[in-house]
Amino acid sequence: MIVNTFLVCVPHLMRSRDSYDGFMRLDTANKDGKRTSAPPSEEGNAMKPTKDQTPDTKDSSLVQLTTARKKASPSDVRLSNRMMVFSQLFPHHVMSRADIVRNTGLSKASASEVVSDMVVCHILAEIGQEPQEGRGKRGTLLSIDARHWHIIAIDLSQPHVIQGAVTNLAGLVVQRAEIPVADMSHLSTQLVIDLCERLIALTSNPIMGIGAAVPGMVDRNGIVSNAPALGWSNVPLRAILEDRFHIDTVVDNNAHSALLAERFFGHGTPNTLFVQMTSDISAAILVDDSMIYGVGHYAGEIGHVTVSRNGPVCRCGKQGCLESMISVEVLRKRMAGENAERSSILSAAGSHLGDALSMTVNMLDIHDIVVFGPADIVNDAFLDALKQSLEEQAPPHLPRDFRIRRSECGNNILIRGLSVAVSQTMVQRLKP
Repeated sequence: MIVNTFLVCVPHLMRSRDSYDGFMRLDTANKDGKRTSAPPSEEGNAMKPTKDQTPDTKDSSLVQLTTARKKASPSDVRLSNRMMVFSQLFPHHVMSRADIVRNTGLSKASASEVVSDMVVCHILAEIGQEPQEGRGKRGTLLSIDARHWHIIAIDLSQPHVIQGAVTNLAGLVVQRAEIPVADMSHLSTQLVIDLCERLIALTSNPIMGIGAAVPGMVDRNGIVSNAPALGWSNVPLRAILEDRFHIDTVVDNNAHSALLAERFFGHGTPNTLFVQMTSDISAAILVDDSMIYGVGHYAGEIGHVTVSRNGPVCRCGKQGCLESMISVEVLRKRMAGENAERSSILSAAGSHLGDALSMTVNMLDIHDIVVFGPADIVNDAFLDALKQSLEEQAPPHLPRDFRIRRSECGNNILIRGLSVAVSQTMVQRLKP
């Protein structure tokens, strides 16, 4: 039987995601096992990359997830080839067609065909010639086309404001807009529509897609099952935005989006546990560069795991949830209202997080733990206590070389992660 190849790149990659059974695969090496990504660019101007600028430390490519459910059709093969090429160049890498042939193993004819289609679709751009080496003909250099398509990204995780941006295909922010919100716990979907309208009006470029990151539980159909921070329950946000704008839309949990940015633009590794501390607490997990989603798409929902049966009542109705103990809002209130030292409060919070994560960390043997949150909360006292808690609960006689760190992706983390999600979804759907 010929193996059917599906390229599962991002949340909500296809209307039906039954083919991958709860995880997403991200490629981080070419066929020789070498890293191929370029360093992240600063926001604002699209940097013109050079062929040799890419370090070996991290990659941002995608790999194929294979199943054996049916024979591969020619369209499957073409899709596989397209995503293989895209994975070599995203977000800022530069190659010639000959480089692509060597790195992917495609034939010259196949590589030429797929590259030509991607140039016509404005996924790739020809940006110049290789330096002259010998007497042969100089190859044409290719990169992601950062000048044609734009992406709308909406971040719903911030307090008192919904933020949005227009990005290019390489994840660089080119325009911004935001709408202040008096009470995020009763957020109207009309405000999300209004922000999308503002952002669309800021660009004359064609819109590839819309992405929205939600602090809550989102199923595989883009329905926000539960988001207490927004006051939402069973809100079909993807359908609402697609019906209004007739633009393909990706809706996902904020931690999943943030982990995409950490892996592609930060310092994420193939095995990373990412914790997001904003208006809620949630997590996302990469295991061997596979994003873990779970059967219902709810993996990583740690905010309402009970860590103290005698703890405070949570807004979800339970008692002693992690979110009720160590959310940013709770910790800031405690530090403002108690005489105890800030470091003691934050150390206790780090220990609570370690208690909640220890089972997962030990079960999956993950050593790279990244926490994204404000600097006044996620500081050395917090991270040191988290590391100590994990080390104390690790199995004896095993290495305890945990790498505990704060994400350095900055305030653009969700915007850029959404850009990755949308671009890799839509690249598969564009036709010459």
